[in-house]
Amino acid sequence: FLMRIRPKSLQQRTLLYAILPTFILLITLSLFNFLFVRNILIAQWGETIVSRLERSADLIETNLLEPKKLLLLLQTDDNSLVNRQLINSITNQIREFDIVEDVIVDWPEAHESKSSLTPPQGGGPDPGRRRLQLRRFDISSPHYDKRVNNRTLSLISEFKGMDDETVGNIEVIISFDDLLDHVVNASWWMTNKAYLLDGSYNVLITTGDNSDLEDNYPMREYGTVNQLEQKTRQALENNSSGTVLGPGSPPEEISGFYHLNHVPWTLVVTAPGKKVLQPIITFRRYYMIALAVSIGLILLFMRMSMNRITEGIKQVSRASDDLASGKFGPPLEVITRDEVGELTENFNKMSNQLKQRLELKKNIDLAREVQQSLLPQQGLKAEGIDLSGMTLYCDETGGDYFDILESDEAIGKIGVVVGDVVGHGVAAALLMTTVRALVRSSFEQSGTPEEMMDNVNRLLFKDTGASGNFATLFYLELDQQANSIRWIRAGHDPAFVINCQTGEFSELRGAGVALGVDPDWNSVSNELPLTEVPQVILICSDGIFEATNEYGEPFGKQRIYELLPDITELSSEKAANRIIQEIQSFVKETTLHDDITVAVLRTSSIS
Repeated sequence: FLMRIRPKSLQQRTLLYAILPTFILLITLSLFNFLFVRNILIAQWGETIVSRLERSADLIETNLLEPKKLLLLLQTDDNSLVNRQLINSITNQIREFDIVEDVIVDWPEAHESKSSLTPPQGGGPDPGRRRLQLRRFDISSPHYDKRVNNRTLSLISEFKGMDDETVGNIEVIISFDDLLDHVVNASWWMTNKAYLLDGSYNVLITTGDNSDLEDNYPMREYGTVNQLEQKTRQALENNSSGTVLGPGSPPEEISGFYHLNHVPWTLVVTAPGKKVLQPIITFRRYYMIALAVSIGLILLFMRMSMNRITEGIKQVSRASDDLASGKFGPPLEVITRDEVGELTENFNKMSNQLKQRLELKKNIDLAREVQQSLLPQQGLKAEGIDLSGMTLYCDETGGDYFDILESDEAIGKIGVVVGDVVGHGVAAALLMTTVRALVRSSFEQSGTPEEMMDNVNRLLFKDTGASGNFATLFYLELDQQANSIRWIRAGHDPAFVINCQTGEFSELRGAGVALGVDPDWNSVSNELPLTEVPQVILICSDGIFEATNEYGEPFGKQRIYELLPDITELSSEKAANRIIQEIQSFVKETTLHDDITVAVLRTSSIS
C-alpha cells in the first residue's frame, strides 16, 4: 500500500518510508510487550487470589470437619453398640466449638421427642441400648434461625438401625456468620467484589451485604448479571479453580474462583482489570508519552536536517536544470561535509568537465565538418568512367581516406585513392589529412605513379618515424589515352575487378609496404588494360571485412564475393550504397569498431 503512494518531496518520502514504519514497528512491539506483561500479571494475580481462596476454603472446611470428626466416632460396625451416654458425651464436646450454636438429636426411641440433649444424670448406663450406625452427612443451606436469632446452617447425620432403616438423626446447628468470619474479614474479601456460591451456583453471601438477618437465602443465582459472571460460571462447571477475563482490553474485570473440596461451595472474587493491571497500564501510559515525545523530537530533528539536505539538493537540481539548458553558472557553494556536500562537489566537477567536453565536442564537430569537406562531395561521371565512393566513421572523425584526383595537364588521367590510417578518431583524422595533402601535391607533379608514391612515403616517414604511425593506401590511376589501369598497393587490401559481361572477378594484388614505415622502399606498379567490356573495380578498407554483428561474427570477404555479381548492373553510386546497406543490415545495432570506406569504379575503353 505504501509503495502505491507517490511522495512529492524528500521529506514526505522520509516520513512515509522511514519514520512511519519505525513508528508502526514501535507501536507493534509495545502492543506485544503489553500483552505479554498483561498475561504475566493476570497469571500472577490468578495464582495469588486462588491461593488466598484456597487458604480461606481450608479454614471453612477445617471448622466444619471438626464437628464431623466427632460424629464419625458414632460410626460403628454391625457388632458395636451405640448408647445414649456416648451420644451425649460427643454432642457435649461438639457444643464447645465456637461456631456451634446447638446440637439436636432425634432419638431412635419412638416415645422420645426432638429436644436439646443434656448430659444424663448419674452417668449410669442406658438400659435402652440398641445397635445403631451413623450414615450420610449433609450440609443444609444457610437460613435465619429464630431460636438462635442468627443465620445458621446445619450439619445433619442419620442413624441407621439393624435393618438399615432410618431411625433418627443428629443436627449440628452452626453459625453461618461465625463460620465465615475469617473470610469476610480477609483483605481480599473487603477490597474486591466476592461471592460464596452453593452447589447450584446460588449466591449465599457477597461483599457489601448489609441486608437484615431475616433476608431469604439464596440471594440470587450467579451468572445472570453480566457477561463475566456467565463466563465464570461456565469455567466453574469445568474446573476446580482458575481465572476468567472480562470483556475489553485491558479487561474491565477479572474473576478468580476456587471449589471447596469437602463442602459443595465455591468462593469467587471479581477485581477491576485496571487494579490488577495497574503497573502495565501505568507503564503503557508513560511509554506512549515517551514515544510521542521521541517521535516529536525525531520529526523536529529530521525536519532541521532534511531542510539542509533538501536545500542542498534543490541547489543542485536548479543548477542541473540550467545545465540542461546549456547555462553554465558559477560553482555551487558546498554547505555541508556529508553526502550532499560530496554531491555538490561532484556536480561542480561534472559541470566543469561537461563544459570542457562540450567545447571539445564542438571542436570535434568542427573537425568532422572539415574532414567531411575534404572528402569528394560527389562522384565522377565521364565517357567510359563512372566513379563514386562512401565513408562511414565509427567515431566523429576517422582515419579512412578516399579521394578522386583529376589531372589538369594530362587529359583522361584520373586517380582513385583509398587509404586507411592506423587507429581512428582525431589523431587518425589529423594523419589522414597529412596523407591527403601529400598525395594531392605529389599527384600534381609530373612523374610516374611509382615516383609519386615514393615521394609520399618519404615525406610521411619524416612525420611518423618517431611515433610509429603509418597508413595503408591503394592508389589506382586510370589513363584513358593509354587505355590502361595502373595501381600500387601500399600495404592495403587488394581491390576487386569484375567482368560485367561474364560476372567473373579477380583481385588486384601487388607487392607493397604501408606508407611511413620504410623511407627507402621503392614502389612497384601493376597494370591492367582497359577493355571494351565494362568492368567494375571495387576498392575497400579493411573495416568492411571486420564489421561484426551482435553475435561477434565478422562480415568477411565471402559476403563481398557474393555481392560482386549483383553490383555489375548498378551505377557506381548505387553499387556503393548497396554494399553499405548490406553491412548496416548485418551489424544492425552493433557499434562499428573501425572506419568503413567503399570506392566503386565502372570503366570501359573509349572507341
